[in-house]
Amino acid sequence: MKRFFYVCLILLSFRKGEEAFSQTNLVPNPSFETYTTCPYQGSQINYAFPWYSPTGGSPDYFNGCDGSAISSFGVPLNWPGYQYAKTGMAYVGIYCYDWNGSYPDLKEYLQVKLTDSLIANRKYCVSFYVNLAKPHGPAYNVVAITKIGMFISDTAVSDTTTYTLPYTAQIQSPAGYYLSDTVNWMEISGTYTAHGGEKYITIGNFNIISDTICIVHHPGLQYSGAYYFIDDISVVDCTVGVDEITDDN
Repeated sequence: MKRFFYVCLILLSFRKGEEAFSQTNLVPNPSFETYTTCPYQGSQINYAFPWYSPTGGSPDYFNGCDGSAISSFGVPLNWPGYQYAKTGMAYVGIYCYDWNGSYPDLKEYLQVKLTDSLIANRKYCVSFYVNLAKPHGPAYNVVAITKIGMFISDTAVSDTTTYTLPYTAQIQSPAGYYLSDTVNWMEISGTYTAHGGEKYITIGNFNIISDTICIVHHPGLQYSGAYYFIDDISVVDCTVGVDEITDDN
């Protein structure tokens, strides 16, 4: 009886350890709440350290840290729209598609190094949230696209251009679903089985112009593009382990 008790205690301790390990988010600064300086103009993603732009694009950082009711880079009111953060008071914005502008293949991306490398053959639950920005006034066309994703890699992605990165996102929103909500945050999620050693994530639209399906969601008169807010990014080890033990066992 005493031996059975010890075995149960060991299994219970292992299970608690497994649960604690599996719930650790490997994404640093996942909702961009930590900042070095309050943003005051565009292209200041580096203020949300350790996030950065891996290409020649210029992601924007929005934060309600200045306490101003009206700010081009505040939260909830800013130049691309009006949106509260999914968590806290900060988020990032990126261009995912330029519908009728001068740069039709314009893309911006976010990248960060994970706090630890992924372990081979383990399954990771991945998620992040997006919201379609709706600029103030009727002069803008707001364009919604169908596919935004995350690319998980061993090494950092780097490109000096503002064009589509030549990679396939392992986690991506459904092809037939337009990311058109300008009010609520939309979750993009999936599972990823690691080959081992992956330690970078990159977020954006990895589809070339011909593969980017879009609709003009809010018709306007002038410039139009698909600009999305990004928040609450998570990469968590969700491999099923001890939890699979049945009552019979």
